Amino acid sequence: MQNGLDNTEVNCQAYRQLLLTTAGLGEYISGATLFEETLYQSTTDGKKFVDCLKDQNIMPDIKVDKGLVPLPGSNNESWCQGLDGLASRRTVVSIPCGPSALAVKEAAWGLA
Repeated sequence: MQNGLDNTEVNCQAYRQLLLTTAGLGEYISGATLFEETLYQSTTDGKKFVDCLKDQNIMPDIKVDKGLVPLPGSNNESWCQGLDGLASRRTVVSIPCGPSALAVKEAAWGLA
């Protein structure tokens, strides 16, 4: 729970609707990265959130990974999970002490 609200689908929808339908938002941002689930969600009156962004000339993008996990055998590095089936998407690598050849290889391998 954050802000005193439970993390429910209704509360998430209300918050996303508040953000993505803000008048003039497109004057200040040109792109928004969304969780995959948000691509298919709508406002309470049925308008897709993606269309709310497009109407304000904001380019929707998708968060492609499902979070960082430790990379076994590395120098305390992490790599993103959930890229299977996402060949056309980008990857993220955390490199606090690198990048090591292993981290670069695993990121390239995952994208390949």
